[in-house]
Amino acid sequence: MSSTATFPSCALLFTALLASCGPAGPAAEERADPEATEAIEALHRTDMQASRANDTETRISLWSDDPAALPPQGPILTGRDTVEAWLRRAGAAGDVWETIEYVQEFREVHVVGNYAWDWGTYRGRSRNRETGQEVSSRGKLLRILKREPDGSWKVHRAIWNQEPRPRPRPAATSDTAESRTPNEETVR
Repeated sequence: MSSTATFPSCALLFTALLASCGPAGPAAEERADPEATEAIEALHRTDMQASRANDTETRISLWSDDPAALPPQGPILTGRDTVEAWLRRAGAAGDVWETIEYVQEFREVHVVGNYAWDWGTYRGRSRNRETGQEVSSRGKLLRILKREPDGSWKVHRAIWNQEPRPRPRPAATSDTAESRTPNEETVR
């Protein structure tokens, strides 16, 4: 059989698979799930509070049992142990850097059964505990969430990036590239 004869068969199979996934389009989006919406908003609030407080244990608890994270400029992280170790390393930076602002602004949240996705932006500022130097970052994020049996929601998959930072201005102080953290802009 030629590849041109296979194409219509593949297209029909793909269409059948999509149809079997349940309602799509506006009809699926219009179904309000107030309990899910409130639980996801609670996840967002807890995530921001834990990040500002450098509460590593709470941040770990917000991830599903089989997570995957795709951080910028790093390897793909899969599995609970790997994501937890990464979060612990990030939390250890709190000994040097104090988070003074962390805000997530989600533009869309869609719930489909026991999964949801959200996307938006984040911004944050941190201060070096020794030098007082402040750095800021901002970027975009997209996450897939998973509903737990107790009705709570966990981060199941996540990808984010950071917006490019402006080129640093020449400093009149002792501020050097070595004293900056990667991917962060110096705030003056």
